[in-house]
Amino acid sequence: MFSRLTEAILPLIMRVMLHKNEKLSARASKAQQVFIDRLQADIAVKRRTKKAVVVGFLGLVGSGKSSVAQELARQIGGVVIEGDAIRVQLRKVGEKYFYVRQIAENVALEILKRGGNVIFDADFDDTNKRASLKAKITKVGARLLFIRTYADPEVILGRMLSASYRNSPDDFFG
Repeated sequence: MFSRLTEAILPLIMRVMLHKNEKLSARASKAQQVFIDRLQADIAVKRRTKKAVVVGFLGLVGSGKSSVAQELARQIGGVVIEGDAIRVQLRKVGEKYFYVRQIAENVALEILKRGGNVIFDADFDDTNKRASLKAKITKVGARLLFIRTYADPEVILGRMLSASYRNSPDDFFG
């Protein structure tokens, strides 16, 4: 009961207390613009749903969030927003990761404005992150869904051990 009450009230609090006072730093604005520019081709993809849809994922590292996000984007005509890609852009301009949530939400609103669906390849396990997203997305009339991904611990460990990380400035783990 309390969790349902929190899910209903917290987005309202976020809208009034947090979103009205949020501003990106100059470097974070630059990172956001570079991120949007890199998504231009994806943003042009039109959605295959009657109503705009935004999907966020909950799940451990290696549980399949990225794989499901990519396939879902292909099925519904959506753009995948990768939290790690935003972190890379922030790192390149010398800014803290503090702005990842705000940039991701701003980019999502831009994609929705252009007629697309949004799939977040990021973890929304945090109640505050879900509430913040809900406050912005419901305001524009899009449908918001959260999907939890699961995998056996052996599968998760195998994925983590077999992952290929590039030593590149464009790789979050590089």
